[in-house]
Amino acid sequence: GAAARPGPRRTYFFLSYAHSAPQPGARADADVWVGQFFADLSAEVARRAELLPGMRIGFFDQQIPPDADWKAALAEALSGVEVFVPLYSPGYFRRPWALGEQESFRGRLAAADKPETAGHVLPVLWIPFPSWESRPELDEALALGRDVPEYAENGLRALCMLAAYREQYDHLLGRLARRIVRAAERHPLGPSRA
Repeated sequence: GAAARPGPRRTYFFLSYAHSAPQPGARADADVWVGQFFADLSAEVARRAELLPGMRIGFFDQQIPPDADWKAALAEALSGVEVFVPLYSPGYFRRPWALGEQESFRGRLAAADKPETAGHVLPVLWIPFPSWESRPELDEALALGRDVPEYAENGLRALCMLAAYREQYDHLLGRLARRIVRAAERHPLGPSRA
């Protein structure tokens, strides 16, 4: 018989951000601050998590080798992730690739037939939107930092970048990490096709 193929690797969170479809042999067009935020969030989740053998902390597309099959790698990552963390910015909603990641995960959530799936998508306001651009998706992202006025005014990217906002950044980072761990450990989805 054929050797059984291992299932998708379980992961606490998947970080999605505004980027274009990858080009063959090239890295995704990530902003350096997305990478910094991913490293900071991964460290916070690792501090709080009860690490299960073989379960990884986080995933974002910069971990995919440039010569890999990106669609297959992302499908596999999305199939094993517990929490989807989109970084909302004006560009996020204009990027079909980023929206496709979210649509794929939400489809998996809908098919999961689990009683508690609300905490498995945790949006973040990465870059503020112009006052004339209203989106219903922003309400959930803004809820993360209702008690931190600098968050709604500047977005988490600015808080990550500027030392003057370090306290607010650390506070929101810890809050997000706790929510990720809670959803992943108390209400696990388990692997399923994305």
